[in-house]
Amino acid sequence: MSNQQSKRFINTKNCILSLLFFSFSYNINSMEHPLKEKTPGEFNNSVKIQFACLPHYTEGKDFKGENIRNVSQKIRNEVYESYGIPKASRKQYTIDHYIPLGLLGTNSKNNLWPQPRTEAKIKDSLENKLRKLVCSGKISLNGAQKELLENNWEEIYEKHKN
Repeated sequence: MSNQQSKRFINTKNCILSLLFFSFSYNINSMEHPLKEKTPGEFNNSVKIQFACLPHYTEGKDFKGENIRNVSQKIRNEVYESYGIPKASRKQYTIDHYIPLGLLGTNSKNNLWPQPRTEAKIKDSLENKLRKLVCSGKISLNGAQKELLENNWEEIYEKHKN
């Protein structure tokens, strides 16, 4: 390979790598919702809503006082990897439940996704609001779960914020 061909090859390679990096970083930064094919959502049918409405449940404890927010680092890493998020970028995200534990979601990979930290508090307030509405009987558990699965959570937040 001549010197000129070598330089052309390096420039082409750098151009391709730059495009791949830009494309990859754009997809990561634009993620606002779980990807349905990676995170379809999953419900815990072994817990009754009456237990989920007890105050300690939102603190991460079940009716026996056992930790329900136990997601291993191995599972967290698998979720990040399934979404293609490199280790260097993971501090920008938190592993979140698509269907929140307070609405009887699970800790399985089918219900976990890397949520941008900047959005987490807003979504958490929506989850708490929906849980209160369910526990007060104003909406059904199935209705709240269905809303989360079928709609954009920002739209749900606007609908229920008052």
